[in-house]
Amino acid sequence: MATLEVHQLSASEVYRDIVRVNEAHRTDKRMHRIKEGRICLVRANGRECFEILRGYPDSSDPEIRMDNYTRGPDKLNLKLNHS
Repeated sequence: MATLEVHQLSASEVYRDIVRVNEAHRTDKRMHRIKEGRICLVRANGRECFEILRGYPDSSDPEIRMDNYTRGPDKLNLKLNHS
């Protein structure tokens, strides 16, 4: 998957193990498209976790939307608005 900027997931989707990425940026390390609804290994900062990959049609920017828990120190240890 490409480098994506991290953004907040909507409040109604918190604690559901969902990440949202626009279809144009949902690719694996071989640059093959990943279908919506797949369980994917998400890696960042030397950490990894499994998440359900969903689409995000509201933006075509290279961004990933995830909740505080997924971004937090117990999982990926990421900050908002960083790649």
